[in-house]
Amino acid sequence: IMNRFSKDMESIDQELAPYSEAFVVDILSCLSTIVLITWITPAFLIFGVFVSILFGYVGILYLNLSRELKRFESITRSPINQHFTETLTGVTTIRAYGDERRFLVQNMQKIDTNNRPFFFVWANNRWMSFRAQFTGSSIVAISAALAVLAARQIDSGLAGISLSFAASFSTSALWVLRCYADVEININSVERVQEYITDIKEESATETPFDPPASWPEHGEISVEGLSLRYAPNLPLVIKDISFHVNSGEKVGVVGRTGAGKSTIITSFFRFIEPAQGKIVIDGVDITKIGLNSLRRGLAIIPQEPTLFTGSLRSNLDMFNESDDLSIYESLRRVGLISRDEYNSLRTVIESGQSLEEYNKSNENSEENVNKFTNLEAEVTENGGNLSQGERQLICLARSLLKSPKILLLDEATASIDYETDAMIQNTIREEFSESTILTIAHRLKTIIDYDKILVLDHGNAKEYDHPYNLITKEGSQFRSMCQDTGEFDELVRLAKEAYDAKK
Repeated sequence: IMNRFSKDMESIDQELAPYSEAFVVDILSCLSTIVLITWITPAFLIFGVFVSILFGYVGILYLNLSRELKRFESITRSPINQHFTETLTGVTTIRAYGDERRFLVQNMQKIDTNNRPFFFVWANNRWMSFRAQFTGSSIVAISAALAVLAARQIDSGLAGISLSFAASFSTSALWVLRCYADVEININSVERVQEYITDIKEESATETPFDPPASWPEHGEISVEGLSLRYAPNLPLVIKDISFHVNSGEKVGVVGRTGAGKSTIITSFFRFIEPAQGKIVIDGVDITKIGLNSLRRGLAIIPQEPTLFTGSLRSNLDMFNESDDLSIYESLRRVGLISRDEYNSLRTVIESGQSLEEYNKSNENSEENVNKFTNLEAEVTENGGNLSQGERQLICLARSLLKSPKILLLDEATASIDYETDAMIQNTIREEFSESTILTIAHRLKTIIDYDKILVLDHGNAKEYDHPYNLITKEGSQFRSMCQDTGEFDELVRLAKEAYDAKK
């Protein structure tokens, strides 16, 4: 993508038009020269046919090689960008292991691979230049010979004009071939950009006449009916005819081995993948019939990989400026990024009308170790590079809590957090989202053992769907086997039974 939006766009904007203009000018020059020489010495037309065939043959050989070399140069440029980005991201690890030389050598090898076709483009250019000059010289020789043979019939001035034009023909012909080749080479960039314009399927419409009201979903009832998913039309199904129902306010855990299709189901709720067959109905609305804006605003997700953007803490938590400072601090308190005492102090400042900026400055000037999350204008670098993995995950959780959705999807959201913080977050989710429908993908079975239902997936198939206690006590159950593998089977049975009894 970076390659197409940088070098390819540069070729289209800065090189294609000038070469196209030069090609038109030079071909008109060549044609006018041939017409003038033929008018002065008509016999030249016979030789001109053979010379044109020779020029065409040289041009075809040159073009075929140049086109492929340019395409190869474009393809080999992407790995340089990719390797550089990966090296920059992992520079701390590379330095820690003292492995700078290997990455430097790899970078040089990729640059050499990219320069190789560039070198051969110019070698091919020299090859064509020699043959074009030779052919152009033959034009001069033929024109001079015909002028001498017809010396008694034509005027000496016309003969001089014919020779002078013939002398300039070789340069014009050479540039015709070069400019045409450059135009065709740069059309390769148009071809690569065109692939992104027409060949890549776009997402569905952002708005439709069937969009639900802004308050949708109001209850959070989910019905998945015969859902099958595949990543591309020519690939096999990754989710195969799954059906299950989630009542409003229920908490459902989705478990399974790696590659079972857990994350795929979550992404299908946002229609990153369109159903191959079947449908997902939320509060009586088929989500494939509504616009993506309405759908995605109505749901909230805490992804497996926390996504943060360059900016302030506020802009990452409240991207659309829909919440006040107190609500933002409340969400940070709920996930444990600020303590209750810090929240109470900030609340007092806000309610008293004091400036938060002055309050944060006074804290920074104090000798105490100040919590950076008390300042909403604190800097967040690209991808949250100045925060730990756990802190990034907690910010994503706070962002979802701030939205207060009726349906919350968690894709292994607490995988990078310690057990104590995980337990606190799960407790927060249970308390704050007691009336919300939650679908959670979890590797730690302890976090979802007290949920209302467990959906067990295996190679894209729904194997089991029931209360955790019913599944864990059922002999031969796949969920029971997974619980036994954790080494905490007795504890899981106890927690599941407590949750089952409490529900009854």
